[in-house]
Amino acid sequence: MITHNKHLFCLSTSHTSYAFRVEEAGHLEHLHYGPRMQLGEQGEAALAQRHSSLPSATIAYDPSTPNLSMELLRQEISTLGKGDFGDPYLDLEFSDGSRTCDFVFDSWEISDEKPNLKGLPSALPPNSLDKTTLCVRLREANGRGLSLYLYYTVYEECDIIARCATLVNDSKEPLILRRFLSSQLDFDDSDFELINFHGSWTSEMHKSITPCKGKTVVSETRLGFSSNRANPFVMLARPDCTEAFGEVYGSNLVYSGNHRECAQSGELSRLRFSTGIQPEGFTWTLQPGESFSTPEAVLSYSSSGFEGLSRNYHRFIRQYILRGSWAHKPRPVLLNSWEAAYFNFNEEKLLAMADLAKQAGIELFVLDDGWFGKRNSTKSSLGDWVCNYEKLPHGIQGLSDRIHQKGLQFGIWVEPEAVNMDSDLFRAHPDWTLSVPGQPNSEGRNTRLLDYANPQVIDYIYEALCKVFSQGVDYVKWDMNRGISDCYSPYLPKERQGETGHRFLLGLYHLLDRLTETFPHILFESCASGGNRADLGLLCYMPQFWASDNSDALCRQRIQTNYSYGYPLSVLGCHVSSIPNHQTLRETPLTTRYEVAAFGVLGYELDLEKLREDELEDIREQIIHYKAIREWTMEADLFRLRTGEQGHWSFMVLGPHKRRGMIMTMQELLQPGSPIYVLKTRGLQEDALYHFSSRPAMLNIKPLNGRLTSFSSDVPFVRMPRETESYTLYGSLLNHGGIRLKSDFNGHNLDEDTRCYIDYSTRLYHLDMQ
Repeated sequence: MITHNKHLFCLSTSHTSYAFRVEEAGHLEHLHYGPRMQLGEQGEAALAQRHSSLPSATIAYDPSTPNLSMELLRQEISTLGKGDFGDPYLDLEFSDGSRTCDFVFDSWEISDEKPNLKGLPSALPPNSLDKTTLCVRLREANGRGLSLYLYYTVYEECDIIARCATLVNDSKEPLILRRFLSSQLDFDDSDFELINFHGSWTSEMHKSITPCKGKTVVSETRLGFSSNRANPFVMLARPDCTEAFGEVYGSNLVYSGNHRECAQSGELSRLRFSTGIQPEGFTWTLQPGESFSTPEAVLSYSSSGFEGLSRNYHRFIRQYILRGSWAHKPRPVLLNSWEAAYFNFNEEKLLAMADLAKQAGIELFVLDDGWFGKRNSTKSSLGDWVCNYEKLPHGIQGLSDRIHQKGLQFGIWVEPEAVNMDSDLFRAHPDWTLSVPGQPNSEGRNTRLLDYANPQVIDYIYEALCKVFSQGVDYVKWDMNRGISDCYSPYLPKERQGETGHRFLLGLYHLLDRLTETFPHILFESCASGGNRADLGLLCYMPQFWASDNSDALCRQRIQTNYSYGYPLSVLGCHVSSIPNHQTLRETPLTTRYEVAAFGVLGYELDLEKLREDELEDIREQIIHYKAIREWTMEADLFRLRTGEQGHWSFMVLGPHKRRGMIMTMQELLQPGSPIYVLKTRGLQEDALYHFSSRPAMLNIKPLNGRLTSFSSDVPFVRMPRETESYTLYGSLLNHGGIRLKSDFNGHNLDEDTRCYIDYSTRLYHLDMQ
């Protein structure tokens, strides 16, 4: 809901209010973002800034407004000059070299249409009969001939407000954009903590908590993409915020490039929080009559802790970011060939893998890297998207036909943004890569990146991929394995090289627009050395992303937990892989690997031919279980019951209307003498009865010679069922009292009433309303 009273604007969602006004000099003064409230007749006066005089050395905006300081005013947008020394929202350089500008109110409009962001993806329009987008037009106050349009879109049921902006150059002179952010929030105090998620290859999404008082806290990347170094999702929380209680704000960008999030403590301990395109290395020349639009910032507030904020984002992403035929459809269980074969495969081996996959209940067979050109390592053939007929004598079409005949869907791997120097494409078009002329270039993974700022490159890749995708392809794993280190486009003139990174993204989005329109039936999965490009921009085209190249169950539990703060589990690609794990050499039980992966989009990445029959039977049971839960868990609410404290993890998902739930617990290392595990839930309907039951599974126990006499030490292991738990209890008891689970093995007794909860063990429990 959007309401206005003269020059006072209030945007309301189900539980939040966002208010600002036009102050006396014409600037937009931020008044409130937080719990929903009624402003009433005197609300504006109560919330507005009041200074009878300014502190010494504070700069007044204008002699006619001696008590107005832009540094002390909580603003919707800030610029360089006019006395504001904070982190600016907008930085322009005019033709005379000056950079001071001043934007004041001109007009406003409330519309049922969202703005066109000039090639950028954005969230779908709200499902509302009301007009949901407010546009406020500002003009440059000093006659520069510029118009700045600020857009606010209200997603009422998700408690989300989306912000973006467009700058129009109506003057007769070009100007240079040096910084143009997507969102700015000014707060009265700086008693916040910035929570961001950083990492590296196979080690994504480490949660970092930094107090904001007295400092500038920045989360940013310059990799060229949203990156594993700093995910664009961040939180700004009060120090006492917990999973279930307390105040927290969230921000994310519908963008896949360099970004910067900044929380800056300023004058009088106020805080300015901003997010948008990374200014470092970015410039954009805006000619007369041209415009530039920012990516969309997605903001949310919760007074119900981190879980409340997560649920806001999860609902919003599922409903307004994901689109296409796969947005709300259960995803197929897949088998990926990579860790089973790497580059060493032929058609016969692939078909044998597919036969076993079908027997296990798998629905999609994915051929990973190595099927094209002369590709037998990472050193050649990227860019040559033609079949290697030595490996696949019947071609891609012949292989996909045979896979389909077995009752499986067929998928394929591509990395279309990169090119090997040892490739026919590079030899024909060396000028089609991002590279600095006349200088040696730093290569990554034996590749350079293609110049996606060049429309010819986009057209060529589109045609090449269309030929591949037309050959019976149902799924595409879209990889990208390096950053932009030598950011220079031979296509662009030298004075516009600062536009290269953003234009690369615009080219990628244009390519994906065309491909998803041409192949609406294909399920695309984004991958970038794992989680190097996990963002809302790519999710507008691909409804899931590969969360990490690290498939070790223990590492994945932390990685997936931290993704869940800003992304629904239904967008995370999660695979069961072989042991020893190919990234950590750790050995974890097959049941653990499944029960961790089952909380995302399930896949398998191992050689089924090397498994024992009991392992194959376990996998068949796992897939039956997953198919029974995947539809309702896609739309479920998430509760993080434990997040690694003392080595314990616990997820809970609760389906629509709270009728079904599922809980997974995980232990890192067994600690003898630990207290009895008390499992408490959150969010169940208090007056409803629930049946609580454990998922049946088998354990492989190594005999203990001389201690467990019922087991023979002559066998490598003994299979026995896990302990069972079964209760019918009220939701209030489960939420507040909890269940004392069966006691752990203590060195003396091991039977079906003992919980053999050893290193890296998991348990999975179901909740069904009676």
